[in-house]
Amino acid sequence: MNSTLEAPTCDIEKMPVDTEMHIENGDDHSFSAPEIHNDVQQVQEVQPDGDRITDLIESAELATDPNAAIITDMLARLADDCGAVFETEVVAAMRALQEEDKPEFMRLRAKIKKINPDALLKYLDKAIRGDSGESDDQSLSGQLVEFVQERAELFHDQDKSGYASFPAGDHREAWRLDSKGFAEWLDAEFYRESKIIPKEAPLRDACLALNGIAKYDGEQKEVSIRVAKTDTGYAVDLVNDAWQSVSINAGSWRVDSSQAVVFRRTSTMRALPLPLAAGAGNIELLWQCINCAESARNMLLAWMLECLRSDTAFPVFEIVAEQGSGKSKVQYFIRELIDPNQVNLRGRPKTIEDIYISATNSWLTSFENLSHLTDDMQDAFCVLATGGGFAGRTLYTNAEETAVSVKRPIAMNGISVLATRQDLVDRLVHVEIEPISASQRKTETELDALFDSYRAAIFTGLLDLFAAALEILPTIQIEHLPRMADFAMLGAAVYAARGVENPTQAFMDDYNGMRKESIHRTLESSPIAGAIQAYLELYPYGTEFLSGKLALDALQQFKNDGDGWPKSAKGFADAIRRLSPALRVIGIRAEVAKKRGEHGYPVTIKPIKQTTAVHPVLAVHENKFSSAKNSPPENEVQAGGRYQESF
Repeated sequence: MNSTLEAPTCDIEKMPVDTEMHIENGDDHSFSAPEIHNDVQQVQEVQPDGDRITDLIESAELATDPNAAIITDMLARLADDCGAVFETEVVAAMRALQEEDKPEFMRLRAKIKKINPDALLKYLDKAIRGDSGESDDQSLSGQLVEFVQERAELFHDQDKSGYASFPAGDHREAWRLDSKGFAEWLDAEFYRESKIIPKEAPLRDACLALNGIAKYDGEQKEVSIRVAKTDTGYAVDLVNDAWQSVSINAGSWRVDSSQAVVFRRTSTMRALPLPLAAGAGNIELLWQCINCAESARNMLLAWMLECLRSDTAFPVFEIVAEQGSGKSKVQYFIRELIDPNQVNLRGRPKTIEDIYISATNSWLTSFENLSHLTDDMQDAFCVLATGGGFAGRTLYTNAEETAVSVKRPIAMNGISVLATRQDLVDRLVHVEIEPISASQRKTETELDALFDSYRAAIFTGLLDLFAAALEILPTIQIEHLPRMADFAMLGAAVYAARGVENPTQAFMDDYNGMRKESIHRTLESSPIAGAIQAYLELYPYGTEFLSGKLALDALQQFKNDGDGWPKSAKGFADAIRRLSPALRVIGIRAEVAKKRGEHGYPVTIKPIKQTTAVHPVLAVHENKFSSAKNSPPENEVQAGGRYQESF
């Protein structure tokens, strides 16, 4: 064999012979051709380690291959000649093997590296590729794509994101192709097979190609995170190493190891406890771990179970308490029973995008120690709780848009009331926690140890309660459903499962009472609402203003020193529209007309449920009201406006 390819040189005289080298024979094939045995005999006569090389040769699956003698001869000479592998006939034989049997080619490639590390494989790969012009990274990317396709099922979800599902031990796992979990699996498996560690660039290129294959050639499947709706009920991913979930149906639940529901996981998600036997749980142990008044416990449990339903809108959970009341610990332990995370409690988000990114990577969105929520953040919470999304530019170098569409339960806590916009207040489950006395206070270590010992029993009790509530749910009837209708139905079922007398009425009384208190707190935090209430105390029959500007001017004398006062008639009209539902609850009608009048959009501020009549239009500069208390503001009279007085 005189014809060779250019290959890296090596100093054979300086190359030590590793007489202790051992190559295991794990293949079932052997060489039977006489010429091969002759070559083996020659190798055994030349070097003391011939037996081991014979084992290596016999382990290759080349006995019936016409190129067997060429590769066998190369293996025999390789220990002392790192250029043997680059001879033209050897390269051609290995190219044929690569095309016919890729797994065996990879094994042979690894054996070559073991025999003589100086036979650099990257040059061998170039030689095998010939004049294709592919780079090392391109070749490795192709190998990675083939490697994954041979071992995994590729598919995409409803958002066209690519996934790979593959066997791992006694179970299957499913990871997004752009996730850290998939990259770690691919790195480990590819190295285990080929002893090659792929660099970032070929790995990235391979994942892009795989994502395209999954998107265009793969099946579309429903993919969920932590909680999923099934044909008969719900499934909750335990996020344990066995990839088990819990299947909950009406009246029963069970641990499921079939992976029938496709769940995706993120690097920050943590495992729920493996539940005890059905019926062996004890939800009452929870109250030994958290500070929660007895009157609020059933409502809290109803909200926790609503978090395990993915097909309904979610109420927003708000805990308000003074410092030292244990509000953060309450929220922490609640999340440990629903959606444990590497960081169970997160600080105030800096941007709206931060809220959606957090929601994309977990099920329960949890923020703690908040002091204030901007209007934009409160609007984002409303969208997140009922289902919506956020879109932004993918990269600053292109015009692509990345959209995030999610629906998630939300929990938050703070010292003062956080939800002030009526749209968020109407979705609220509000719990106030009483201060903990010195005699009742426990150390963090004691609380954590107590909760850890009870956690599996509490979680099992939660599953027992959920199954019982789902069984009762079809029998629940509520005549006047509130805005969060699905939650109200489940809440009444939870009350019934808990043995509460007249459960539907009891739940609605608690829920409506909580909503009314939340509304009062919201109105107290609004300068416009406070000014309207003060105005009606001075003018109890109310007024119809010809424009928003006139109404805003009339309320100026009741303005407090705080922030939030509108600077324009439009801002005032927007505030009235937001406050109108809350003001109706306390008996005040505050409305902006849909049609514009001569002076602007009329604004009505009046009490509800009183017979009203309209006075004649007042003359300019003329005041016919004898009582100052019943007189309209001076600017309204001068505008020739109408004033409604109740009789």
